[in-house]
Amino acid sequence: MKKYHTTKNGFTLVELILYIGISSIILLSVSTLVSFLLESQVKNRAVMSVEQQGAYITQLITQNIRNGYAIQNPTKNNQTGSIEIVKTLDARTSDPSDLIKFAIDGDDMIMHDVTIDYSGELTTVEIISTTINNSDVIVTDLNARNLSIDSAPDSISFGFKISYKQNNNRREYIYSKYFYSGASLRKKNEL
Repeated sequence: MKKYHTTKNGFTLVELILYIGISSIILLSVSTLVSFLLESQVKNRAVMSVEQQGAYITQLITQNIRNGYAIQNPTKNNQTGSIEIVKTLDARTSDPSDLIKFAIDGDDMIMHDVTIDYSGELTTVEIISTTINNSDVIVTDLNARNLSIDSAPDSISFGFKISYKQNNNRREYIYSKYFYSGASLRKKNEL
């Protein structure tokens, strides 16, 4: 009697269940890792946008204060929601002829460059307004305090809040930070 040895081409039920179980564990691990990486990317983008914009706005305001002639607003020992810096005075009238103003308009920090011309019969005013933050952030709560004393150059402290703007009503990562700084004029001047 001859015995025939047949080879089986296929998988047993146990092998298939084992394969599906291992594949499911691997897919679950990979999807969890991808989800974590995407969440980290959104968080890092929010933090980076807020930090970069805060540093840029702080540096811009500080530079304009240091290079200014005088601080017009806030007045000495007062506090306001905007900053006005006199850059130059008119030679004939000794009135401010060039001003920089920082203020909040909606969700943006606006820098107004104001030029006043006293040379003609009529005084002309030219205002160039520039948004100094990008569209990824919201700037709020500008607060400036004039800390000047009579024997020193004008000094000012200021602060503002920057928040990451949520896109398309998605709940991504909520991040806000307050930025505080201060600066003084390079030398004492009188208006």
